[in-house]
Amino acid sequence: MKKIIALMLAMVMVFLLAACFNGSGEEETTAENSIFDDSTVNNEPETEVVTRVVTNEEGETEVVTEIIEVEETEKDTTKKPTEGKTESTTKKQTTSVSKNPSDWNMDQVVAYYKKACENSSHVTSRQTMVMRKDSLKAAGGLGKFLSFAEGIIRGVMKLNAIDVPGITGGHWDLTVNDCETAKAYKSGNYTIVEMTMKDQTDGVYGKTFEGTVGHAISVVNGVAEVAEQFSQFDVRYKEADIKIHYTDAVVKVRINEKDIIEKGTWKYVCTPVINDLYIEGLEVDDAGAVIDYEVTLGGGF
Repeated sequence: MKKIIALMLAMVMVFLLAACFNGSGEEETTAENSIFDDSTVNNEPETEVVTRVVTNEEGETEVVTEIIEVEETEKDTTKKPTEGKTESTTKKQTTSVSKNPSDWNMDQVVAYYKKACENSSHVTSRQTMVMRKDSLKAAGGLGKFLSFAEGIIRGVMKLNAIDVPGITGGHWDLTVNDCETAKAYKSGNYTIVEMTMKDQTDGVYGKTFEGTVGHAISVVNGVAEVAEQFSQFDVRYKEADIKIHYTDAVVKVRINEKDIIEKGTWKYVCTPVINDLYIEGLEVDDAGAVIDYEVTLGGGF
């Protein structure tokens, strides 16, 4: 019996820790989702509105919005090459947004942040996680054992503070739809960007860089992958009710004149909840914790 209880305790610890573990895999970007691509919204069939971040000859950054009319005419392909397909692009209007970031809208703030993330791929951030005191729980007798183990788990989390390359999150897929708020403003020679993200809830098959929070701050890459590492045990995670809630996600960064993030803090509250999880035929129910997850760059900001 002691062996089974120890196994259950170990498994619950693994799930709880997994809920706050963030993969440090390389960012996968393509020509389609590169943050340097123009963000295009079609207002009409032959008109495009383009928002992009540019750097002028003086090295100053501007967010530029353009309305472009695109006309495309198909010709007889049997004619000479010069008489074949023709395209003409007429720039209808160009709006150079204020150099004062306080005047930017959310689209412009997000576009600027994404460019800064790409420029900052060489930096190293640090991730930490802290389980809130008395937040670890589980139903039945297992709860009593977890209460004894809380100090151990908190210690393990503290020791697991690690350095990760680049900027956290799947920022190449970040859009204004992920944000509750997004603003920017000047502070001396720096530009400050602050964003709050919409809450996110994942199940067993979450992905590190996906979701309203995952696009800004990396989340767990799937509890299923953790469970599969324990193939020697009968862990019925597929039938379990496992939810990982990400709330209060905040991003605050300081960006220098070269559009590189020098300082930053990315944080959220992670609350995994486990029900109907069977390990070797024994049920783990109403298990969970409240964990503060944070990534900092340059000591945080």
